[in-house]
Amino acid sequence: MKTKEKKDSKEKRRNLTLLIVCFFTLYCFGQAQDTTVYINPEVHAVFKYEDCKDTYKSCKKYFERNFKMPAVLLDNGYTGRLILEFVIEKNGVITNAKILRGMDESLDKVVLKAVKNMPKWTPAINKKKIARSKFILSVDIDWLYGKPEEMDSNSKTETK
Repeated sequence: MKTKEKKDSKEKRRNLTLLIVCFFTLYCFGQAQDTTVYINPEVHAVFKYEDCKDTYKSCKKYFERNFKMPAVLLDNGYTGRLILEFVIEKNGVITNAKILRGMDESLDKVVLKAVKNMPKWTPAINKKKIARSKFILSVDIDWLYGKPEEMDSNSKTETK
């Protein structure tokens, strides 16, 4: 009888030890990732497109070269500003892109798609570490009935 009790006791201790090790491992790995999204990091994310020197000019050139007005919208006139918000991940990829203020549902979708397809950014830096950051991008559109007058992109970060 004592040998069976000893085996049960050893098995309980082994299971308890295994449970503690699993909990500790999960706790440690769960703490390792920083998922904070910084609104105002020490060094903001930067977008460089071709030979442009700053984010504003790079965004403008990117939209001039990559934004195509959908054929269904060509005969309509659009003048206004779309405001988008997105997160620049630690690897420079854009995620969580959404329209904060739109103009037309079809137009909003096309602009959002263009933003999601942007090349990688240089991520933000906070406390000497690469960090995720939120970015607000405003896109001005002046499209006069099939003739693009001007398409301007003005980018800035905002604190909420």
